[in-house]
Amino acid sequence: MKRNTLGTNLIGLLSGSALVLMAILALATRTSSALLSLNTPLTLLAALLVALLLALLLGSVRLAWRCAIRKDAQLRNSRASLDLARRELEGKVAQRTAELEQANSRMRNLIERLRSTQAQIVQHEKLNALSSLVAGVAHELNTPIGNGLLVTSTLADQTEAFRGNLAGSISRRELLNQLDQTSLSCELLQRSLGKAASLINSFKLLAMDPANDSRSCIALDVLLRQVVASRRGELRASGCQVVLEAAPSLLIDSYPERLVQVLNQLIDNALQHAFVGQGVRQDQLTLRAQACDAHWACLSVRDNGCGMPPAVRQRVFDPFFSTRLGQQHSGLGMTIVHNVVTGALSGQIIIRAAEPCGTEVEIRLHLAAAGLPSHPRLHLSCPS
Repeated sequence: MKRNTLGTNLIGLLSGSALVLMAILALATRTSSALLSLNTPLTLLAALLVALLLALLLGSVRLAWRCAIRKDAQLRNSRASLDLARRELEGKVAQRTAELEQANSRMRNLIERLRSTQAQIVQHEKLNALSSLVAGVAHELNTPIGNGLLVTSTLADQTEAFRGNLAGSISRRELLNQLDQTSLSCELLQRSLGKAASLINSFKLLAMDPANDSRSCIALDVLLRQVVASRRGELRASGCQVVLEAAPSLLIDSYPERLVQVLNQLIDNALQHAFVGQGVRQDQLTLRAQACDAHWACLSVRDNGCGMPPAVRQRVFDPFFSTRLGQQHSGLGMTIVHNVVTGALSGQIIIRAAEPCGTEVEIRLHLAAAGLPSHPRLHLSCPS
């Protein structure tokens, strides 16, 4: 474009010079004719003046031409420099593109390795959890089954000894003693098998398929009252006061049997662990149901008991973890609660410290319909 501009300027300059030259020639011709007609000595002077003007005009044209040639050379040099810079820039862009592609390839390989490592870690954690679960199952079942085997073998030995004594005379006292031992052995065996059956039932609850349950739309306030009514005798015997704070007509789309199971387990956990060593303070259990937002309902169980240390709260959902393990506690209750809430109920569960004391378990569930904002309080006093 610069070259075209220079050519246009040069053409314009030559055209202007030609017009000026023609004007000068015309003027000189007229002047010469006039002078010649006058036949004066100024004729020679006029000719010299015209020659001088022509020389100046030619010098100007030559100077302009040289300037045009010099500008054209500079333009060519600039164009060559620009072409060189463009080629260098293209080379740098190609080099950077290749480096970027190599970096992307390395990043993709790194992401694939990270995903593979993550999958291996998850698989390793699953295997560790499965190993821990199997070890816990074996440990928990070992005691009742071992006791049952011991009782069975002892009863078999006593039966064989009694059978041998049948060849001779057997006194009434020996017969009654044998019956007492048999009755005691049966009682111990029944207790051991009952403990094993209870543990196996807990293990089944850990992996129960929610597809076998019936899903329905339920009102949380009605459900809470039914649960409290079914536990009224136990709560009265423990001297616990129950406070219900339930929004009326708060509906959720869930599994009622599973939710009742979760609430009963949380009440059991509070009665067995929270109110130990309370002293003179009144045991109180608060059950609250309210709408968190347009899509979630919050169901909480709060006690004013001794509370949970942070280390216990971090492990409360671990299988076979209990602060009273071995004292008729398997450590599976809160694990079952967590699996049911996050699995079958598709909800969320959070455990936090309550103010001023105690523990609060909050469960978030999907709403089926919008609930009313009011929160009536219903006190059920259960004196001991």
